[in-house]
Amino acid sequence: MSTPRVTDQSISTVATRNGSSSAETCAGNERSEKGGTWNAPDEAPDRGLIAWFMVLGAWCVLFCSFGWINSIGEFQAYYEQNLLRQYSSSKISWIPSLQIFFMFAMVLSDTSIAGPVSCIPSWFSKKRGAVYGIVSSGSSIGGVIFPIMISKLITILGFPWTMRICAFMILFLLIVANLTVRSRLRPNPRKLSKESLMRPFHESKTMLLIAGFFILTFGIFVPMNYLVTAAMAEGMGRNLAEYLVAILNTGSLFGRLGAGIFADKIGSYNIFVVVTYIAGILVLALWIPASNNPGTIVFAVVFGFATGAYVALAPGLVVKLSPFAEIGYRTGLLFLFASISGLTTNPIAGAILQHSDGSYTGMKIFSGVLLIVGSTLVLGVRLRQTGLKVNAIF
Repeated sequence: MSTPRVTDQSISTVATRNGSSSAETCAGNERSEKGGTWNAPDEAPDRGLIAWFMVLGAWCVLFCSFGWINSIGEFQAYYEQNLLRQYSSSKISWIPSLQIFFMFAMVLSDTSIAGPVSCIPSWFSKKRGAVYGIVSSGSSIGGVIFPIMISKLITILGFPWTMRICAFMILFLLIVANLTVRSRLRPNPRKLSKESLMRPFHESKTMLLIAGFFILTFGIFVPMNYLVTAAMAEGMGRNLAEYLVAILNTGSLFGRLGAGIFADKIGSYNIFVVVTYIAGILVLALWIPASNNPGTIVFAVVFGFATGAYVALAPGLVVKLSPFAEIGYRTGLLFLFASISGLTTNPIAGAILQHSDGSYTGMKIFSGVLLIVGSTLVLGVRLRQTGLKVNAIF
């Protein structure tokens, strides 16, 4: 029996048959502002030097943005033990949380991240999932390099010069990104109509996706921020604990590449839901009972692997539900709501820690439960699109 495949073309065909003007169609279609028809641009080439240079530039953007954010656990531990020892974990965690918020909401989610990521569908179609995986691996590699680099340079040069060196490296990579990222399609600047701006809020599947991603963000950043401090509180030495963030992001690197490749074969929603459910289960079943060094290291590796899909596939989830011309706006919208949870999750987790007399169990339960709830909401998008067909590819 052949496996039903929910493709971009099939979604568009169903919408046309039903005479629907809904925007819940695939990327690759562009809606006319004046008409109700969808005009598909010419086919993406899936190859070419310029296309792969664009991938390089987008990779640099993810390295500098999410790669830095993936290193927040190193900063949390350093602040608690050195610069800000007189403050509680909850108060200190506002610093990395503000980094997440400003990256998602104020600038980067609307331009520097959403822009390069939104260019991918114009260059790649058949290989799109794999390319998303390659691009998002930049955030994992950044999350490996930055923590080790920061911990070593602080010891040698001090905190101020460490930040300057990181800034120079980020500047160089973003210059590369500015020289290489471009859309294959000719720019057609226009203001989004009020209808286009409000359309996502009237689409049940889009709102389910935003709600699910919003809640997932609450759960996913807690281990990233508190893994090092939790390990040290449970007896791990500083010299080993400072590598935990890098270990987590090494696992995430393989998870992102794998998620991107399997998304093309299994479906982006299918693989995203499975691995985020696994992430929630790992927090509850492995991180809570892990009270020794081997258990904590194993958790860091497998949690990193499981959460690789969070960044790798998020843009692809938006693409499945969006008109081509609105992919950038809707990707920014997704991360805008995620910024709110990114801003508040670590202070909430810190407050739970403070009221638990130093026990990390309540904070871990908070993270694991929200990961499972968020995964369930994203699963709702898949079920509304495909029904109860277990083997449907979407």
